Amino acid sequence: MFRKALPLSCVSLLLLVACIVPEKFTAEYKIQPNGSYSLIYEGTMVNAFSRLVAWEAKEKKKAQDAKAEKQIQVFRDALKDDPRTKNFKEESTDVYRVRVEESGNLKEKQFLPFFSKGTQVWSLQYDKKANTVTFNIKPMQDKNFSKMEALNISPDGEIKISTDCKIVSSNVNLDKSFFGNTHSFHVKKESLKKGVSIILQLE
Repeated sequence: MFRKALPLSCVSLLLLVACIVPEKFTAEYKIQPNGSYSLIYEGTMVNAFSRLVAWEAKEKKKAQDAKAEKQIQVFRDALKDDPRTKNFKEESTDVYRVRVEESGNLKEKQFLPFFSKGTQVWSLQYDKKANTVTFNIKPMQDKNFSKMEALNISPDGEIKISTDCKIVSSNVNLDKSFFGNTHSFHVKKESLKKGVSIILQLE
């Protein structure tokens, strides 16, 4: 159920930044001192565009537009058919349970949004001059967070970073595993509002 009326203009930023939004998940990055990395994401993603279209149809008391329906499928199929998506299950018309696996070298990519620009809730960025990698979640303004809430989207997950790199700085409290070098934190309302920045020093 949608929480409140939401004018189309109010969700423009949300849809530009994230058409597919991570929701309930665990995401683990393994980052090596030479810049190589791997990612395993397991959990759900929400098709925010589908939520918006459904809201509009409900408010206007009419059937969903055919063009919008087609675009919903475009977003869905882009996620389902991506070679990094190893498992895909459609739990509802706008919620997908997935497993995403990805690897590469951050020194080559330099800027790496999670999955794609359409799911850019967080990113990794390589600074060649400092030879560092920054895990980044940009701060979300209250008004934009309210827009996400209005579509009943509430990201709630855990980010794990396994690395032998030195952590230069972090603006969030990281829980360190008893064995190994895995650092973790939870992605919830607070971290989305204030943003997250974790800087790792490469070799």
